[in-house]
Amino acid sequence: MNPKSVAIIVVVAIIVAGAMYASFLLDSEEDTDDDLEIREFLVEGDWVEYLYDGEAMRLTVEGVSYVDGYLTTMFGDQQEVVPYSYFFTVIDPETDNVQFLRTETVDTFLGEIGCEVYGASNMFGDYEYYLEPSTGLVFITEFTSIYGATSTDVMTGTSLFDPIEVTDTGITLSQPREGSSYTIEQSFWYSMDDGDYYSGRDSEAMEVESVNGDGTLNLVQSADPVTIEEYMSALLMGEEEKSAMTLDGTRTVSTQWGLMECEIYSMELVPTNQFGSGQTNLLVDPDTDVVLMTWTDYTDITYDGDVWDEGHVESVLVDCNLVQTVG
Repeated sequence: MNPKSVAIIVVVAIIVAGAMYASFLLDSEEDTDDDLEIREFLVEGDWVEYLYDGEAMRLTVEGVSYVDGYLTTMFGDQQEVVPYSYFFTVIDPETDNVQFLRTETVDTFLGEIGCEVYGASNMFGDYEYYLEPSTGLVFITEFTSIYGATSTDVMTGTSLFDPIEVTDTGITLSQPREGSSYTIEQSFWYSMDDGDYYSGRDSEAMEVESVNGDGTLNLVQSADPVTIEEYMSALLMGEEEKSAMTLDGTRTVSTQWGLMECEIYSMELVPTNQFGSGQTNLLVDPDTDVVLMTWTDYTDITYDGDVWDEGHVESVLVDCNLVQTVG
């Protein structure tokens, strides 16, 4: 199975909190009217604190496992690898299924901020989000369950306003040999406007068991030998792929090898009987063409016999011992 395929085997149901990658830096210019700006990655030592129904909760980044995968410490020594969306809730009113309710000035750890208040509902209950308009960052979340229980989640502090000097980490690829491996984690979610939600996750490792005399590779996961090109095809962006897609710009990401300046490619998908419309995106290291992440967003997608209003499928490179850092 090609790890970049959108056909993903469901192994476990998960609930995804949050809406997109997000954090932010306070502009250091003298103009105090400058908007807050979004920083799209975390680094080791970053932290955020929330007050959840009167109980303080602090999350600290202990390390970066892969793009959008951060080893965190919460409640003492408890550690877990979580995505960025676990730290922050960010809402984009243009794309998220939320309804504008009102504007309200609220007291935050940054002082009084004029927030936009949005409402949303799902199968669990009703939400009100108080978000800072320039970033979409949610400072307060108020939730009322379908049974009438209420809870409030308030951001009370974060290190994410501290400036970071970005030094791009260069990588190279070594030749595949016995023991070479890479692992791609795949996940998806589908949602309905009425709040119905379904998701799943899987991972696939590609490990070289041995190398044949003709240079082909025997894989742990396959009975048939493969060429080096076949083995690397799921890891690299090919020239045909690159020519068929649009280069949208660059983005700095935090990886297990360090901060990397990557290119973002996109391609609109032709509507089919399976989905109404969609767009595929690739996050690629420009020096090696290693694909760190692939994600596709759909509308009106058919899955498991149902037509869902929205869908999201992504593949992330979580481990690769072929990669070596430069310098």
